[in-house]
Amino acid sequence: CENSMPDLDIVSTILKSGSRVIACVGAASGDGTSTAARTLAEAPIPCSTSGVPLFHAAPSPAEQTPPENTLAAFWQNPSGPLTPLHLQNGWLNLLTPGTGIGLREFLNREKMDRFWHQVRSQFQYAVVDLPGFGANPELAVLAAQSDGVALVLNCRRTRWEVALNLRDRLQAAGATMLGVILNRRNYVIPDSLYRLL
Repeated sequence: CENSMPDLDIVSTILKSGSRVIACVGAASGDGTSTAARTLAEAPIPCSTSGVPLFHAAPSPAEQTPPENTLAAFWQNPSGPLTPLHLQNGWLNLLTPGTGIGLREFLNREKMDRFWHQVRSQFQYAVVDLPGFGANPELAVLAAQSDGVALVLNCRRTRWEVALNLRDRLQAAGATMLGVILNRRNYVIPDSLYRLL
């Protein structure tokens, strides 16, 4: 199945790395991490029949899933399966932390080990959307528990020094870097000419 994947898109690059749980991490809030994570989770994955769960670690109140589709529900019954909310597009499954789940629970290694074990046993691939790293540097530990990290950078405001520092801190925590997703990239050549190149 892997031989049939094209080489030019990020999904095939990530899948060829052997990673099954991909964490999307941005330098700051507003870098487009949630958009990048959702795009990865909605991409059709060859040979996957279960869909791809997107674990949204810091959803807005409007993005919360029903109580039965949360990490809190899984932690209350860790012997049961994860029950992400199946969205209507047919591929994406959404899981949020749930009410009362904060950063302290994400850093609880025992709870998160159970979560990662269940994700890997229940799904072929999963995407984790982590909040901006600048405000939550402790989440490097959570990113390191994934199989690989896609660093999401806002080209208009993330300085290269900040990106290198973020990469170094994630690697120091044990994270495997898969690559960079450039968001809000500026094209100095007009779009119509760029397409001809």
